[in-house]
Formats: sequence, C-alpha cells, structure tokens
Amino acid sequence: MPLLAGIFLIICGSILLIKHLSFFKNAIMVDGVCTSVDRDLRRPSGRGRTFAKDIVVYAPVVTFTFDGEERKTVGKFSKKMPKLGTKYRVGINPVLIEEARVFYPLETWLLIGMIVLGVVMCALYLSGINFIRL
Repeated sequence: MPLLAGIFLIICGSILLIKHLSFFKNAIMVDGVCTSVDRDLRRPSGRGRTFAKDIVVYAPVVTFTFDGEERKTVGKFSKKMPKLGTKYRVGINPVLIEEARVFYPLETWLLIGMIVLGVVMCALYLSGINFIRL
C-alpha cells in the first residue's frame, strides 16, 4: 500500500507541477494589487456535518493593468483574509489573454514536496523499511 501511495503522489504531483510551470513559463507576468476581498461560505460535508460550523473563506481580488486596460482576477481561497494593498504577481496567458492567474511561489514548492514525499515513500518501501502498518 505505501508503494501505491508513493507512486500516486509522484504521478499526480508531476502532472500538477508540469501544468503549473508550463502556464507560468509562457505567461506574461505583471504586477497587481489586492483591491478587494471575495468571501465565500463553505459548508462541511461528510460524516458529522450537522454539528460542524460553516467555514468562511477569503480570496484576494487582484487588479492589474495589461495593454492599458485595468483587469481583475481572483486568487485562491483560504481561511486567512488577505490584506488590501498587498502586491501579487499575475500571469496572463499570451494565447488567451482573458485567462489570468495569481502566482503563488509556495504552490510550486508544495508540488515539489509532494513528489519528494512520493519518492521517499517508494524508496523506504523498496528498501524493506516498513514505516506504515496497515
């Protein structure tokens, strides 16, 4: 089972990292500023949801200028409220300029960490070290 989980992490992490890096490699990068905050209410799902509290999540609405035109894009939702005036890097798809994404450097490192964890899990399993008992 640890071997399958490791292989799964390597494959999924690689696919997501390739998609992420290929977008930002070809993107036109511009500076943007958080001008407002998008708020959403998430309801817990699954077992025990009747007792769970609703979760409020926030996403920065980033305003940037491209081709002399002011545009907006929404970043990723999180429990932490973004501060107005925070600067972000925005990647714009050169083929489809309506597509813009906020660049989060931590996302790249999390995907790399996912792949490394998968490699470590596979290596430990193949070396005979039983670190997960199911």
